[in-house]
Amino acid sequence: MSRYVIQDKQIVDMEERKDARKYFSREENLPVIANCKTINGEFEANIQDISSIGIFIKTAKPLSVGQELALTFKFPNSERTFAATGKIVRISNSGVAIQVKVIFNKL
Repeated sequence: MSRYVIQDKQIVDMEERKDARKYFSREENLPVIANCKTINGEFEANIQDISSIGIFIKTAKPLSVGQELALTFKFPNSERTFAATGKIVRISNSGVAIQVKVIFNKL
């Protein structure tokens, strides 16, 4: 379980697991684009949701449950880049759910 949450564009260490969705705001409805890397290649995807333990990205790429990936992203109007690693835990028609393993906050 991740002990970190993105709050006010910062990675914050959490004392206990809390839902981070309330901290994920889309400034002026601008998309948050993730640059994703898998063993099979690279692609961009729109982040639809983010929580203290995972990220949901919108993609039509052929991915598999259990597949590992790395991603980087920035919030709109921010210069700070976040990076994370994780594995795909669910696939739906609208995208994939990624369980976050590690979030790097110093890039």
